Amino acid sequence: MDKLGVKDYNDIISIISEGKAKNVLEEEDRDFPSKFIFKLIKSEPRLWKYGLKVIW
Repeated sequence: MDKLGVKDYNDIISIISEGKAKNVLEEEDRDFPSKFIFKLIKSEPRLWKYGLKVIW
């Protein structure tokens, strides 16, 4: 996560607080991270950009 800057974190918070992703965070079970992350990214495709930054 060191690959993300302050602007990236602010953008992520803005995206999540806008709607669908927020619902996923509030309602979905986080005991199974792979399923949870898939649902989160599916609900808000703009999050892919940040996931790829962390991986690369």
